[in-house]
Amino acid sequence: MYVQAKLNSRALLDQVFPAFEKVFSNLFSATALRVLQSCLNDEFEKVESIIQEQTGKSHSKDGVGEKANQLRQALLEWANNKRSITQSMALVGMVSLLLEFQKQLSRLEETMEEISATLPEVDYDMKRKEGKPTRWL
Repeated sequence: MYVQAKLNSRALLDQVFPAFEKVFSNLFSATALRVLQSCLNDEFEKVESIIQEQTGKSHSKDGVGEKANQLRQALLEWANNKRSITQSMALVGMVSLLLEFQKQLSRLEETMEEISATLPEVDYDMKRKEGKPTRWL
């Protein structure tokens, strides 16, 4: 379902906001999706803070500012094009769905790691892959 949602979102994005693809290399990263969500909800003032919040200290203020400028250019291009309100609303829903899928997948991964930590077979296999001597308990 997640892959299908990404495919559907990509098709809608191509119709609604094609210039957005020039701004983010990974259109489905949490940062890109949250920024897109803000743009679609006409909350442009939040964009720079979202980028800074999501990237943390890994990007400088100049880098964040540059990304925000790229987005402003894309928004200008977007504002000059006609777009379907229905498609825009559908894309808003798909972005929300993708963000929720990402949260659920993250929680699932954490749960799997917790469970696997309690299984001796997993511990044995992990140590064997790391080249550490192993023995069954």
